[in-house]
Amino acid sequence: MPALASWQNFYVLVGSAAGALIGLQFIVLALLVSLDGIRRSPEFGTIFAAPNIVHFASVLLFAASAVIPWPSARWFFVIDGLLACGGVVYTLGILRGLWRLTVYRPQMEDMVFHAWLPLAAYALPVAAVLLQELPAVGLSASGSQYPVAFFCLAASEIILLLTGIHNAWDNVAFHAFRE
Repeated sequence: MPALASWQNFYVLVGSAAGALIGLQFIVLALLVSLDGIRRSPEFGTIFAAPNIVHFASVLLFAASAVIPWPSARWFFVIDGLLACGGVVYTLGILRGLWRLTVYRPQMEDMVFHAWLPLAAYALPVAAVLLQELPAVGLSASGSQYPVAFFCLAASEIILLLTGIHNAWDNVAFHAFRE
């Protein structure tokens, strides 16, 4: 699809990063499980570990959808909008879980990185679907313009990647540096 041709490197980069981070997350979780003396809680896994995989997988799916030879950009936006709606619903479930935690009282950082930023990131592609008819913004090297929707999708993927990295590090640091 010509509209996405200029974005190919971006999607290859974020898709590859998301795939690598999914693998790394599995390795880290396997190592943490093998440690003795770590208190395990199903609530923690559901609220603090599983969402990282979902966020990285979402970025991977968004990137993969960008390289599918859709007949028109509309299909690309509709599929990404549906994926994002699923992410919004999932993140609302995480937010609900954070409010209901009994073994730990979430701090402001937990709320921001585990609920509010992912919620905003998943809302951006939904906005992209709604904004796809607006005039284009931004100039490429060739002088052609990108629709504003592509920038919403790119921002969403970067937020999800960085949020997932922060949350994965936070999980490891919690276990590594506590007594």
